[in-house]
Amino acid sequence: MTERDLGTYQMLWDCPYCGTDKLLGLDHRHCPTCGAAQDEGTRYFPEEADRVAVEDHRYQGADLDCPSCSSPNAAIAKHCVNCGMALAEAAAVEKVDAAPKAETPPPKKKKGGMGCGTLFVVGLVLMGGYLLINTCTSKDAVVTVTARSWERTIQVEQLRAVDEGGWCDALPSGVQNPTRTQKVRSTDKVPDGETCVQKQRDNGDGTFTAYEDCTPKFRSVDVMGEWCTWPGQAWRLSRNAQASGTTEPPAWPDTGISKEGECLGCERESGRAERYEVTLEGAEASGTCDFAEGRWANFPVGSRWTTEASGLSGNVRCGTLRPKE
Repeated sequence: MTERDLGTYQMLWDCPYCGTDKLLGLDHRHCPTCGAAQDEGTRYFPEEADRVAVEDHRYQGADLDCPSCSSPNAAIAKHCVNCGMALAEAAAVEKVDAAPKAETPPPKKKKGGMGCGTLFVVGLVLMGGYLLINTCTSKDAVVTVTARSWERTIQVEQLRAVDEGGWCDALPSGVQNPTRTQKVRSTDKVPDGETCVQKQRDNGDGTFTAYEDCTPKFRSVDVMGEWCTWPGQAWRLSRNAQASGTTEPPAWPDTGISKEGECLGCERESGRAERYEVTLEGAEASGTCDFAEGRWANFPVGSRWTTEASGLSGNVRCGTLRPKE
């Protein structure tokens, strides 16, 4: 990040006694209208149109030299801006005129209000409380097996012709006469100007420094490379053979594979999956549990079981099921 100095300017302050506004923080140590001393805590940054640079400030009208401290004052001043003395008897000295400052309306205050973020947090707290109570409390209940089912799946792959590819500078051995094309291989970041934000720093002496904080910008540039493709073979998922039921014993489905081997169009099994589910219902609890096949076989329809259930929702805790005596 780079910081660029944009100049040093005077802070402003408003006299709380006579209402004179936009007094200069460095030059007006006292109010030129009533002589009140400047309160350093009330100084503020001016709007850009009201900025007065420290190095080139000029007084308005024929200036007056204060007979007490010899400080120069504008002809319209009634009190010395440095020591606060009345200037009725001061001698006039010619100075260069400066254009009057433009009036700047005070900034409007924003209305406060309750944001949606607060409501969101309240909702999260309530939801978290429900989940905590439901998880940490339990009750004993009796449930009956009302249904059970099983499902078995076999994945079937097929050897197919595919276009294989890779970067030409890292070809596998045995590849002959690949097709070569240009393709984006990576990206580089290159400088692309700066993003600058203007800021102000109070110097604590009635002045402030205007400056810019600048951060470099970058843009992405594609780096091209040579991509090669060639004909090849690969196993791809062809279909899923499935079987399901509610009775014993569970059976694996017929895969329908008619041609095995390493030829184009040949098929093979690539994976198996199975699921065994029991549905339980009772007056105070209910739920569905998944078990291994051996455990599932011990839950015939109509059998009764004792279980722990979640305190609020009544969901069956599958690991606590035991035969009803």
